[in-house]
Amino acid sequence: MTDECRKAIESYLERLRGSFQVRDSQDGCIVVTPFMRRDNDFIEVALVSQPDGSILVTDYAETVDYLALEGLNIHRSREARRCLDQTARRFNVEIVDDEIRAIAAPDTLGETFERVVQAAQDVAYLVYRRLRRPAPTFDEKVERVLIGEGIKYDPEFRVEGVARTHTFRFYVDSEKNALLQPLSATSPHSALVKAERLAFSWFDIRDPWPNYRKIAVVDDEKGKERLWSPDALTTLETYSDLVIRWTRYDELVPALR
Repeated sequence: MTDECRKAIESYLERLRGSFQVRDSQDGCIVVTPFMRRDNDFIEVALVSQPDGSILVTDYAETVDYLALEGLNIHRSREARRCLDQTARRFNVEIVDDEIRAIAAPDTLGETFERVVQAAQDVAYLVYRRLRRPAPTFDEKVERVLIGEGIKYDPEFRVEGVARTHTFRFYVDSEKNALLQPLSATSPHSALVKAERLAFSWFDIRDPWPNYRKIAVVDDEKGKERLWSPDALTTLETYSDLVIRWTRYDELVPALR
């Protein structure tokens, strides 16, 4: 099979060689590669001559612009920005002002061109992550704030109460001894039931563990405020040390520091 493998490689390289297109530009050229994104557009890379004789290889931010058109705004996603940083390190390129770029000397142009193209492909693949990833749960939204602000926490923290053991979603031990419980509901009835269950948990640990600070975080965004009746909110406010509505989530971080 060795000869067949060599022939396959040679045939592929010959086919690949004829698949690139080159267009002149004011300061160099634009190379249209045969590598396609999900929108069936080909990845394009520009080569721009620099005053010192080096060559700038750049995608002119077209890849990140493509993600934005597909609904993935990297400036609003910490996870997407983290992936971009990983791509930059992996392929030894810069991603500056959404532009994937690298500077090449004339004798390293081929290698640099390959790295920029590979980085553009890698970033373009982020659109598939957006398509297959479900919307974050309310717990995940709260967790992202903690991670983004560098607040250390223990997940699924168990506390022994008088009647039984209770598990709380987050525990923040930064001299706050804060138990943090997100609450999201799909109906007024479920909101009241969850409020009453949490109130019981708070009450059950109050005497044996008086130092814990009990914080409820209520999902009230995008019309969900109507789910939280006065009875549900009063129940939470009576037994919690603090109730934070997610529409005012900026109050959460100061409460934990």
